[in-house]
Amino acid sequence: MNKLYLIDGMSIVFRAYHAMSKSGLKSPTGEPTGAVFGFVNIITSLLEKENPENLVVVFDREEPTFRHELFQDYKANREEFPEELIPQMKRIKEFLDYTKIPRMELATYEADDIIGTLAKKSAANGFEVICITSDKDFYQLIDDKIKIYKPSRDKNQDFEIISYDEVQKKFGVPPEKVIDVLAILGDPIDNVPGVKGIGEKTAIPLIQQYGSLENLYQHLDEITSNSIKSKFENDKENAFISKQLVTIDTNVPLNINFQDFKIQTPDYNKLDKLFEQLGFNTLRKKWIQKVSQDFNNSFEIKTDTDTINDIQKNYTLIDQLSHLKQLIPILNQYKILSVDLETSSLDRQTCEIVGIALCGEESKAYYIAVSENSTPDIKFDKNSQIDLFSTQQIEKSNNIKAIPTNEALNLLKPIFENQEIGKCGQNIKFDAFILKRYGIDLEPIVFDTMIASYILSPDEQHNLDALSKKWLNYTPIPISTLIGEKKNKQISMKDLNPQEISDYACEDADLALKLKNILEEELKKQNLIDLATKIEFPLIKVLTQMEFNGIAIDKEFLNQYSLELKKEAADLTQKIYKEAGTEFNIDSPKQLQHILFEKMLLNPIKKTKTGYSTDVQVLTELAQTEPIAQMILDYRQIMKLNSTYVEALPKLINKKTRRIHTTYNQTIASTGRLSSTDPNLQNIPIRTEMGSKVRQAFIPGQPENYILSADYSQIELRIMAYYSKDEHLIKAFQDGLDIHSATASILFDKTIEQIDSNMRRIAKTVNFGIMYGLGSYGLAQRLGISRTEAIEIINNYFKKYPGIKKYMDNTIAFTQKNGFAETIFGRRRYFPDINSSNYTLRTAAERAAINMPIQGTASDLIKLAMIKIHNTMKKNNLKSLMMLQVHDELVFEVFPEELETMKNLVKTNMETAVSLGDIPILVDIGIGKNWFEAH
Repeated sequence: MNKLYLIDGMSIVFRAYHAMSKSGLKSPTGEPTGAVFGFVNIITSLLEKENPENLVVVFDREEPTFRHELFQDYKANREEFPEELIPQMKRIKEFLDYTKIPRMELATYEADDIIGTLAKKSAANGFEVICITSDKDFYQLIDDKIKIYKPSRDKNQDFEIISYDEVQKKFGVPPEKVIDVLAILGDPIDNVPGVKGIGEKTAIPLIQQYGSLENLYQHLDEITSNSIKSKFENDKENAFISKQLVTIDTNVPLNINFQDFKIQTPDYNKLDKLFEQLGFNTLRKKWIQKVSQDFNNSFEIKTDTDTINDIQKNYTLIDQLSHLKQLIPILNQYKILSVDLETSSLDRQTCEIVGIALCGEESKAYYIAVSENSTPDIKFDKNSQIDLFSTQQIEKSNNIKAIPTNEALNLLKPIFENQEIGKCGQNIKFDAFILKRYGIDLEPIVFDTMIASYILSPDEQHNLDALSKKWLNYTPIPISTLIGEKKNKQISMKDLNPQEISDYACEDADLALKLKNILEEELKKQNLIDLATKIEFPLIKVLTQMEFNGIAIDKEFLNQYSLELKKEAADLTQKIYKEAGTEFNIDSPKQLQHILFEKMLLNPIKKTKTGYSTDVQVLTELAQTEPIAQMILDYRQIMKLNSTYVEALPKLINKKTRRIHTTYNQTIASTGRLSSTDPNLQNIPIRTEMGSKVRQAFIPGQPENYILSADYSQIELRIMAYYSKDEHLIKAFQDGLDIHSATASILFDKTIEQIDSNMRRIAKTVNFGIMYGLGSYGLAQRLGISRTEAIEIINNYFKKYPGIKKYMDNTIAFTQKNGFAETIFGRRRYFPDINSSNYTLRTAAERAAINMPIQGTASDLIKLAMIKIHNTMKKNNLKSLMMLQVHDELVFEVFPEELETMKNLVKTNMETAVSLGDIPILVDIGIGKNWFEAH
């Protein structure tokens, strides 16, 4: 029997979107690709495992359907279509078109109806039909020829097969009775009303007993529960409307030709080009293999990029100490040296150096193979000597050779630390950190290709593969060809013969030098060279030292605090159970939805594809009137705090240094902000007492030392004052007033003495909200006021602070004209949607553009301060350590004898890092025995 697969397109799109929502996946040009990647993977897996001959993907359209005419509020409360999904839908449909997978959509009809019609008519014509969807509405279609493949949550299987018997088991009624149950339950996602207050435990037995909704209403007097009976009586009209809404129309006027369902031969060249544009390298390989199978290796994908086989090169493997000694004078002649380490793993704290690739001129590189287990080559074999001045490479040998690591580094250390030889690389901080572990300071670092790319185009990808393709039209050797593709089966570089690594490592160093030469010119052309050479590149050595310094952690304090948090969570759990009137899994969104919106009948605020939302925004709004909502918020905060920091931090303590060592990332945030990982110290909560208490665990490494915290005072508002030139804002800072009280004074036409805490809270929310493009809706939600009041506050704010409104308008106009917004120091962020005809995309771009110069300048300012402080500390041979940078704050471990020196040094350098004209820059200094005391 022929099989026909019918895919509910939007069901799979949203599944892919939510599964990849936290991945931040983007193409080399910066477009979001998470949903596309998830969707393509699902389809690719289906093609591999099911090998379907007939397949149709069906999508919804934007136009209202017959259901909207029947019930005006149908789908009225659905969330807006996600902004980042809009461009991805185009890519998803391109993928389907290039793979020649049929797709279908029809105005005024939903995908459900099209699939229902195709399913029934195809089954009647001898097809076995498989509908792929997570929507339970489709259960009504199931019969002996129609099944549902529901995407599975089980990692070991892609789909859960729902047959006729499975519906009976899962739903309690046969497929033909599903619509009667759904009519009673309603559907919060689609705003199908149903019978309010009736859940599955009541609805299913009633349909089992009476067979249909109509028959149930005919026997309503037989129901003994007055409460249930009255609910059905009150919502009779809604119940029957709901049945019409949930019934899939299987008679859509379609012109069906079963030949159109067949999958044709894909357009592999277009598909390959699409995958290249999106940066889907693994999928490209998978589909290329499929091409080879389909065409018996006679089909070639056209590629426009060069590979290592297409270029002239002189890559040399150095695996003997005598040959390395010959190389040293050559290396000393270079003015710049590209450096790339190969290591046994990516763990900077524990990995061993496997080899060192160096390149001082384009297309000529050396790979020095090292091993901590090697012994020096005692005898010098003249027959094996190579002429390093020629283009001849060392002949491959079956014997694995490597130079002892310490011997190699002793020879290379003077070169690595030679101030006359500039060092460059791709993500060179990684290499500098590891060399520092081996007692070598890699200096001076003059260029990093990853950071240069980030400065030029912050929203694009900055890995070596992406940069090589973009700037050199070149595809590097994939690392997977050396260590394997599957992560759980990958081998270590340490286990490879150096001869296998040599070309790969030399190529990396060579590409970094070639990219450096191109990107340096590009930075000059776009007037971004100063940002690179005065801020970003000098910051590399500062961050390397900070990451190496690490910070000590009070493990015992965290262990004790964890017990306190668990007890607090347990107490809250019992209070939540009492408020709910039953026990349930608080961590389960599905169970929480049931308790809040079905059992307790709280007012649902927002709906998602999986039901009523229980996110922070919803619970915060509910908490104004419902105690259980605040309890759940508190419970979640405690659980997250405990798992993310209190229990996690002790596990990250380095056994050798007894400190934790975060990694700072310079190329993640589009505004120039630093981010940190393993652990992420930027997100330690400080607004709550419980969250800020975590900072007590950050202590000096030696008991006699102190923690010094230096924090910029309201720096973003000061930068706003600089940009806007608003007289009121500038005067408030010059007079040293509390800026939020001063704003409240102007907004409410009162003296500062008359300002109460609520007025100040409103002013603070407006001050910071305006910088982030907060509109009337957002302000109303944050302040718990009506939208009308919020509009009035915003209009009044702009009236009293005309300079701010002018800054916002001018920034949007500048960005619309130039395509980017920029900071005082010339840092740019591009906004391709700033002139979009799509209102949602355009206004989102406008909000981000308004904020970028402010937040970006603040990030540049603290980076300059860090560089100045680092250099001053080094110049004065101070023992104290700069350890952390968190937003506008720097944290130091200070020796007692250097306390006064450090207080003055840090404050002076931070306050004078840059001038904001007439606006003073202030830094608050705190001292303590832990970070909490100092902050």
